[in-house]
Amino acid sequence: MKKVLLVSLVIISSFDIFSQLRIGLRFGGAVSNPRINEISDTLDISKKETSIKPLFGLTLDFPIKDNVIFSSGLGYAPKKISIDYTGNSGNFEGSEEHKLQYIQIPLLIRFITNEISPGMKLYFTTGFTGDVKVFQESNLKDPEIVDKFQPIDASFNLGGGLEFSLGPDTDFYGGLVYYRGLINSMKDAVSSDANLRINNDLLGIEVGIRF
Repeated sequence: MKKVLLVSLVIISSFDIFSQLRIGLRFGGAVSNPRINEISDTLDISKKETSIKPLFGLTLDFPIKDNVIFSSGLGYAPKKISIDYTGNSGNFEGSEEHKLQYIQIPLLIRFITNEISPGMKLYFTTGFTGDVKVFQESNLKDPEIVDKFQPIDASFNLGGGLEFSLGPDTDFYGGLVYYRGLINSMKDAVSSDANLRINNDLLGIEVGIRF
C-alpha cells in the first residue's frame, strides 16, 4: 500500500511539473572567440578574428519558484577557430581555419525580477552547457597545427536582458549571453612540439519567445 501511495505521489508530482512546462524558441548570433594557449620551442601560435555565427534552439522552462526558472532544451551553435602560426626561426608561416558545429544541451537557472515597468522585467541566467560535436571541417587538406577536436565541449554560461509580457502565457525576451569554454577542445595536434590548449568562448546576442 505504501509503495502504491509513493508511486501515485510521484506520478501526480510529475503531472504538476509538466503542466507548468513552458516551451520556447531562441535565436541570435555570437562571435566565436577562442582562448589559445601554447607552449612550443619552435612555434608562435595566435588566433585570428572570426565572424558572427548564428545561434538557435528550442527551450524548455520549468518554474522552481515565482522568480526562479530551471531552463534546458536543445540548441545549435557553429564555432570557428582560425589560427596563425610562425616558426621562431622564421623558416615557415601560415594559417588554418576550422569550422565546428555543435548540438547544445543547456542546464541553466534564470532569475527574474519583479516588474520594473508594466509588462517589463529584468532576467539573469547562469549555469552550464554541454556541446556534442556533429561536424568538423578544415580549410586545409593537411592542417599544420590541429588535426582533430574533442567530440564534446562544455562551457559556463552567463547572460541577462529584458523580458516583455505579450499576454498571459507569452513572453518575449532579448539580451546578451556569454559562453566560457571549460575544457580543451583540441584532441590531436599535428605538431608534436606544440603543447596547445584551445578553449571555445562565445559572446553574443539572443532573442526568444516563450509560450
